[in-house]
Amino acid sequence: MFLSLLGFAAGGSLKLAFKDCGAAHGKSTGLTPDTVPLGQKTALIGSGNIDEGVSGGTFEIDLKASIISQTFKGDMCASKSFSLPLGTGTITWKGMKCPVAAGSVDVPIDIQLSSFLPGPLQNVQMTIKTAATNNDDVLCMQVNTSPADVLGLPSVAATAGMTCPGSGAWFTHAKTQVTAMVKASCADVSAEIEARASAQKGWVDPHNGGIYSIISHTDTEVQTQRQANPKHSVGGQKYIDKQVFTLVDKDGSCEVSACSESQGTSYKDFSTNYCDIRNLYCGSADGCKPVLHDFSSTQQSVKASSGQSDWSACVVKTEGVTIV
Repeated sequence: MFLSLLGFAAGGSLKLAFKDCGAAHGKSTGLTPDTVPLGQKTALIGSGNIDEGVSGGTFEIDLKASIISQTFKGDMCASKSFSLPLGTGTITWKGMKCPVAAGSVDVPIDIQLSSFLPGPLQNVQMTIKTAATNNDDVLCMQVNTSPADVLGLPSVAATAGMTCPGSGAWFTHAKTQVTAMVKASCADVSAEIEARASAQKGWVDPHNGGIYSIISHTDTEVQTQRQANPKHSVGGQKYIDKQVFTLVDKDGSCEVSACSESQGTSYKDFSTNYCDIRNLYCGSADGCKPVLHDFSSTQQSVKASSGQSDWSACVVKTEGVTIV
């Protein structure tokens, strides 16, 4: 029924707005709360008035967001859960207390959304209808969502010098940002990143044999590109991510601010963008194989739009097929 259900945004919360859409035997009058925080379960209550008693019936939710169009149906008196597209969350229609007497009615709904939602899905329109067993239209509500906080994709605010490569993805894409302190000069860090990305001395990406290349290189910034190795990617696809490493010397160490973005439409990246970054400067203590310089590092922050930044996924065997 009243599913403000599907707020889609990238971080923060969603604002909910509703209007009655004209059922013959009822009117929608309220929806609380009027915002939904992302990343946690929220209990919503839709309210209305009906002019006839209802022993049972059905509900239908028509959802539209960007290119997504989906319909959910069920018994209005029974609880039913739905998984939302692209792994963005779940909604539970809690069910109306049947039989429902004429007069005021409440409809409880539980909603839990991912902390990271694609920008194109921030604005959702849902038309929620209920009908009695005799097909009388009982209630109808249209719910629209919008981001309460205009945040865009998550970012790491700790470092003012963070630069990201951007993406040409037409819909939404995975993105990871990392800051770290490396016990070395930035000149040595830059040289090591360049050596690995250029496959010097036969270096091989430990994350499924990805193929790196250098876009540009200085002592203070390195831009790289990683292509998935078609021998080890699903369907032999050549997925491409781009990275920017910004390097600043500080007190005998090098502050690394790195950002990696998928260049094609993606949502979950199985930690690939995170590994794209870490595997170019990790040391032997991390299980990596240095080329020119071996150093230790301390990660200060990580923000992954996919919610996935698992180091154990970064140093793996190259046999078999793996999603990259």
